[in-house]
Amino acid sequence: MMTKKRLARVMPLKAGQMFGTGFALLTLTILPLFALNILTPPPEFQGKLGPMLMAPLLNAAAGFILGAVLAALYNVAAAITGGLEIVIDEDPPAPVQ
Repeated sequence: MMTKKRLARVMPLKAGQMFGTGFALLTLTILPLFALNILTPPPEFQGKLGPMLMAPLLNAAAGFILGAVLAALYNVAAAITGGLEIVIDEDPPAPVQ
């Protein structure tokens, strides 16, 4: 049986938390690649460890703000258009033989 659901509203605070966490985790996964560059930095980057350590925090803040703003914009658009319609199939797929 397939049912239709409508996503009418997204909570901006929760969306901000999800985006902020995602941005911070993404930065933390990429950070070791930049840390390898510190071993042999170009002369203009010597002693510039601070910005690299601040990157996860700054990206988390940017992600939080972006997520909250996008959720608020979605809520405005959903109020006008009715929101996204999602079709959910509740029947389990047939086993593959």
